[in-house]
Amino acid sequence: GGVLLYLFVVLYTFLGLAIICDEYFTESLDKISDALGLSEDVAGATFMAAGSSAPELATALVTILITGGSEGLGTIAGSAVFNLMIIVGVVAFAACEGGARLEIWWYPLLRDTIAYVASLVVLVIVVADGEVAWWEGLILTLLYGGDIYLMIV
Repeated sequence: GGVLLYLFVVLYTFLGLAIICDEYFTESLDKISDALGLSEDVAGATFMAAGSSAPELATALVTILITGGSEGLGTIAGSAVFNLMIIVGVVAFAACEGGARLEIWWYPLLRDTIAYVASLVVLVIVVADGEVAWWEGLILTLLYGGDIYLMIV
């Protein structure tokens, strides 16, 4: 009986989260992007990515700062790979349903792919010794800022 109640609560929570995201999150991001004059690809790559990655960031912070575990990096990197492979693939598959053609401009695709590969290479170099110094964190943060700059330009 407890398992069914737990399953019901989880599914009900997912339904509530889907309604909130559909009604408020996306619309709020559209208004923020319009106010800042951002294009759709820039808004999607910054605000949508930050909003959808917030649970992984919270999990990593709790794991590292409160429990002292080391699962934070694996959680974030694994989530990024999942988002890149599964979510993008399912969206592309759904967009092309019924024989529709999905038009993709080459520039954002190439820009984001290069930025993602470069960030993974730098991340592997930074964590290779098992420690992240403050200046390595600064480098990663500056790379992220550079990525956002490339999206705006």
